[in-house]
Amino acid sequence: IGQSCHLVVVGDGRGLDVQRQENPGQVGFSIKLGAAVDLPSSCSGHVLLAFASDERQAALLPDLRQADEAAAQRLTKRFGIVRAQGFEMQPSARTAGVTDISYPIFGFDGQIAAALTVPFLVIIDGSQRVDLEGSRELLRQAAEDISAGMGWAAPPS
Repeated sequence: IGQSCHLVVVGDGRGLDVQRQENPGQVGFSIKLGAAVDLPSSCSGHVLLAFASDERQAALLPDLRQADEAAAQRLTKRFGIVRAQGFEMQPSARTAGVTDISYPIFGFDGQIAAALTVPFLVIIDGSQRVDLEGSRELLRQAAEDISAGMGWAAPPS
């Protein structure tokens, strides 16, 4: 798709970039390997939390409800939307002009293992090979392929 991509897992209560592939072109945007991302505000974090069990969410967000009930309710509502659509797509929480797209990676046990995320950057010189929606669809397929490789089986539709 001509974009960078990274794999985020939960570590120490944050998202942690454990694998990345840079854009093969001359211009791109990527997250550094080992970078920490905020779970409540990041695209990857929304996916990791939305597909986590209620118990896991509570463990990862222990102070949120006590600190800001309204924010906790907004997040809970957002998690429901993410689960229903099967992915998250939002403006980057860190960088203007970037649209983050993230899909869940599931393990053999059906539990979320990681989030596969593309920080989509529009290239205006005519070299863009795949648009935002095409990239989202290809990212969905890649996430499903990785999940299947980990032994996950999609639930029957």
